[in-house]
Amino acid sequence: MTVDAKKLIKRIAKEKFNGLGIKQKGHSGLWYYNVDYYLILIEFQPSSGDNGTYLNVGVDFLWYPKDFFGFQFGYRLSNFRRFIDEKQFENEVEELCDLAISKVDHYKNMFRDRNLVADKLLEIHKDKSNDWERFAIGLSFALAGQNSKAIDYLKKLTGDNYEQDWEFERSRIATDYIKAIETGTFSTFLADTVDTTMKLMRVN
Repeated sequence: MTVDAKKLIKRIAKEKFNGLGIKQKGHSGLWYYNVDYYLILIEFQPSSGDNGTYLNVGVDFLWYPKDFFGFQFGYRLSNFRRFIDEKQFENEVEELCDLAISKVDHYKNMFRDRNLVADKLLEIHKDKSNDWERFAIGLSFALAGQNSKAIDYLKKLTGDNYEQDWEFERSRIATDYIKAIETGTFSTFLADTVDTTMKLMRVN
């Protein structure tokens, strides 16, 4: 009898993640842990040409309205674990789940103190040429109440010298965040944006 690797993964993941606040997205191979303004994503990613799984773990910030999941940093944690036989693969998946749990704890501790989020992101994003990195760093400075630094980063994303619709949309949102920072309503604006994003992504 052919064993369904996906069903085996889901069964073991449910057992391993039970009671830890890690939730499955529908019936997919994607799981998430909700931490205030970001999700820690756990993905058991299959291969199109083989029976087994990769493990991806990373962070997805909720401070930009969207209806999809994305690894804004972090990603592949393991090489491909091939299904050879049921017992072997059960052991492999249990090992991957333990690895995922450890990484979830790592990310939770990394961003536990809002005052240090910007420093952590600056360590990760050593090359600040990426506009999405600037967006994240700007908002992380706002989390810490370092408003002038936050505005400096976010202002680099505003204007009308863009070509793509999503670039104009990001510019608009960055401008809204700047206004919220300047008027002292950043916390409320962020909370509303996170709530909107969670509803679009259908997570809780």
